[in-house]
Amino acid sequence: MRFAISSFSRRAGRLKANSVCAFVRDCKSDFEQFTPHVRDLSKKQAVTSESLEKIENAAYAVAIRGSEYDLPVDMLDDIVAQCIADVSKKGSNRKGNAVGGNDGDYDYDTYADRTKA
Repeated sequence: MRFAISSFSRRAGRLKANSVCAFVRDCKSDFEQFTPHVRDLSKKQAVTSESLEKIENAAYAVAIRGSEYDLPVDMLDDIVAQCIADVSKKGSNRKGNAVGGNDGDYDYDTYADRTKA
């Protein structure tokens, strides 16, 4: 999953991420037949399902955004790479505990401001 998600930040990464997504989907379906016979395989399959869902959601988001703006492939790759770099940079500066709502989005800057006051 991490490999697929990080592939989006590289040139032609969408193709790589889509091929990884297809591979994970095939593996999940192939192992499904062994679930009743192998102890704890159902737990692994559940984790695989969650990872597959994350990959599919990321691929879907990039595909939708790309079709909305009708950008050339190279330009779209540059925008995705820049956005991922910005998010990674912001994430590396996080300090303290996260404060957020029920949606899982955390506002670390707000937390820092509250602790200073």
